[in-house]
Amino acid sequence: MTDFTGGITMKRGDGGTPTEAFTLIAGLTTPPTLGKTNPLIDVTDFDSAAKEYIGGLADGNEISATFHYDADSASNTELAGLRSDVDNKTNRNIQVVVTDGTNTDTYEFTVVPLGWTLSGGPEEVATIEFTLKISGAITLTST
Repeated sequence: MTDFTGGITMKRGDGGTPTEAFTLIAGLTTPPTLGKTNPLIDVTDFDSAAKEYIGGLADGNEISATFHYDADSASNTELAGLRSDVDNKTNRNIQVVVTDGTNTDTYEFTVVPLGWTLSGGPEEVATIEFTLKISGAITLTST
């Protein structure tokens, strides 16, 4: 196994069709914890000798991501867009790109934007945290 020496970035889709463009959301400090859970479905019947189960439809995690917040920065554009997605209850396609400097994994999925929280103080860097719910499948592309 190789040590992680690359980075993780998060990009916001523009909703374009037929080809969607993704733009970097600058200042990511805490990347989202991606994942999904398959619920357990009981399929035991009267012919069963013991309990029987199958996995149900996957449910994507509720995730959060934290970014540096600089209201004067041009990089604030995508943060403002994501904040607007929360305010307008607009589902958005997201990409999370993980690279070790040689190989790249791109996770693409749709989110329901649930909330945002702005924090900081006189002796702290201002940050904005987004809470998002994965809706639908997570697609992985490796290069």
